Amino acid sequence: MILEKICDINLSDLKYYRITSGKISGKEVPVSRTGYTGEDGFEFYVAADFASQLWDMILKLGVKPCGLGARDTLRLEAAMPLYGHEYNEETSPLEAGFDWIVKLDKGDFIGREALL
Repeated sequence: MILEKICDINLSDLKYYRITSGKISGKEVPVSRTGYTGEDGFEFYVAADFASQLWDMILKLGVKPCGLGARDTLRLEAAMPLYGHEYNEETSPLEAGFDWIVKLDKGDFIGREALL
């Protein structure tokens, strides 16, 4: 994987919707494989003073940046809801057709009673 060139993490082994941590330029960095565009992607969680350095490192690998419009197009194609767009305080995830992300049988959580 391209991003493995800048970190000591075996990203291939990181499963979808999981998080791990490793080092990038000697800094401990949490990394998740969430890819909220529906694409297979990773998110690095770094301090603000390291963000621009990491950004430059990723660009040097040949990764091309894209904007929120591209993210939203991919997200919609993958049926990944975004609060404030597909659902909000008046429209629940269930009413918006996203019952696949609401697991009522997995125990108690904030808002469970309202959804029931």
